Parts: sequence; structure tokens; C-alpha cells
Amino acid sequence: MTTSEAAEVVGVHRNTIWNAIGQGHIPATKIGNAIALDPKDVADFRARYLRGEITSTAPAPKKKGRPLKVVDFGEVCSCPACGGESRKPTCELAAPAQQA
Repeated sequence: MTTSEAAEVVGVHRNTIWNAIGQGHIPATKIGNAIALDPKDVADFRARYLRGEITSTAPAPKKKGRPLKVVDFGEVCSCPACGGESRKPTCELAAPAQQA
């Protein structure tokens, strides 16, 4: 059975069948350039699809942009010189106070 025939049997667009194959909802065999589907697998998919067990066959959205970097800003400073506003591991304002 082809993807177009399976789409007619299930009552959906051909792309829905392709997405279902990609997500593993319908087992498929590639023979040369063609995809072969077992009619029993298509019937099983149709039953699960109509019962609502398969809610989406849309592919997951691709992540855009660059991966985020994890930056460690250290602990919040607790010295009275900066009032706890420094996020650096050692506060530059506390250094002169410690030397005095």
C-alpha cells in the first residue's frame, strides 16, 4: 500500500501519513524509492487515530538560533561596601576596605 492509498483509507492528507511514519506511528518499509505500508498497520493507525490516541502527527518544531551558554556569575557579595549588589565572586569595593 502506498502513502496516497493509506491517506485515502484513513481519511487524512498524504503529509499526515508521512508525519505518522516519521514519528513511528506507522511502520514502513522502503523499497527502492517507494514506501510500502502494510494494510493491517494502516488499519491499526486509523483506529488509534479515530479514537484520539494519536493527537498530533505534526513534526516537532526545530530549535532556532544558537545554543545558550551557561554563565556562572558566582555568589552574591554580602559586604556592606556594595550592599550585596555585586555578582562577582570577590567584590572590588570590599578589597580596599579589607586592606585598611
